[in-house]
Amino acid sequence: MFEQFDQLVLQREPSLKTFKKSYHIMADREIIGKLEEHDNTARDWFNHIILLTSMHHVPSILMELKDAENNVQAIIKKERGFNQSFQLFLKNGSLVATIEIKDGFHSPKIYIKNGNNNDWLEAAGRNGAIDFSVVTKEDNENVSSISRRSLIYEKVKDNLINDEGYFIDTKTHDPMTAVTLLSLAFIIDFHFFHYNR
Repeated sequence: MFEQFDQLVLQREPSLKTFKKSYHIMADREIIGKLEEHDNTARDWFNHIILLTSMHHVPSILMELKDAENNVQAIIKKERGFNQSFQLFLKNGSLVATIEIKDGFHSPKIYIKNGNNNDWLEAAGRNGAIDFSVVTKEDNENVSSISRRSLIYEKVKDNLINDEGYFIDTKTHDPMTAVTLLSLAFIIDFHFFHYNR
């Protein structure tokens, strides 16, 4: 579904509209899906207490990646704790990828292993974690780029309220890679920019 587009944009919904983490997935300025926090972690009081202590990487997270018809396509999961590891599952429960962050704000690295626990992709960040290039681990072939940029709207109000978007190059990708890249964009946003909202 998401792999058919040359570029996807993942944009966080304004926090005023919902208490959950929620994102639109867009192609050609049209909403084609969404990424939404599951009620289990959105309403977890212990997660909210942890955020008050500024330990923003400790709470658990459970996100559902949905298509335009609101059908769950994949699930992103992080267990509570100091681990920097996220898991991506298809709706049938099969593991697609494990995504692990190696900190460093100016030049962070993110390592992605496939469902068989083999090295698959690596994302290298630059410019304060707003630009990432994604390459294969095996032969260092360029797979994609993920860039955090502002979207321009006709109304000033929309420009002030709406967050930046993550522009994801998805040319020539299979469904697993497209879902993994969308998940990677969310993890970048969660880890480096919006962990406490």
